[in-house]
Amino acid sequence: MSVKVYKYSVNRIRKVILSFAVMVFFSLNSMASLGGGSLKSNILSDATGTLNLGLEFPFSHTRKWSTDLSGSLNAWKFSQEAFWKNAYVQPELRYWLCDYSSGHFFGLHLHGGIFNIGKINDYRFQGWFVGAGLGYGYAFVLDEHWNIELEAGVGYAYAPHDKYECETCGDTIYKAQPYDYWGMTKLAVSLVYFF
Repeated sequence: MSVKVYKYSVNRIRKVILSFAVMVFFSLNSMASLGGGSLKSNILSDATGTLNLGLEFPFSHTRKWSTDLSGSLNAWKFSQEAFWKNAYVQPELRYWLCDYSSGHFFGLHLHGGIFNIGKINDYRFQGWFVGAGLGYGYAFVLDEHWNIELEAGVGYAYAPHDKYECETCGDTIYKAQPYDYWGMTKLAVSLVYFF
């Protein structure tokens, strides 16, 4: 990887981390002001064995805007050669058409993470990704403390990665191959608890 590409990648990661920090700050500010928020788990991720958790808080000055911070971790092996290891975070700024936690909403999300995937056509891929996307969702109110939330999002991810000859050995085919992905960046059916 050239120095120019490396510096560009590092700058992107710094911008993503700064964005995360700003969103977390506003989330904590909102939580302190309103005394409430929600904890959620994506049932689709749960079905794949991926540990995931999300927190969402409304902004203190309005109930139309909220911040959501979700993350996941999958460190499991399916067999000795097959695995799909990844970890990512995905903060999102949401605008609710009605009120926070009910009805339609639109979101602007960032995402970043790492991956190590084996047994794809006898190759292993390892790398990281950052990107952004737009989402649309709907929250179904079940009662005072529970919701079901549906969301789909599309966007972009920059994912440089290394490709290895097989799952267990380290024979490198290429390193730091840039990859630009355009497509679905979020799909969630979440069970939400309000506190």
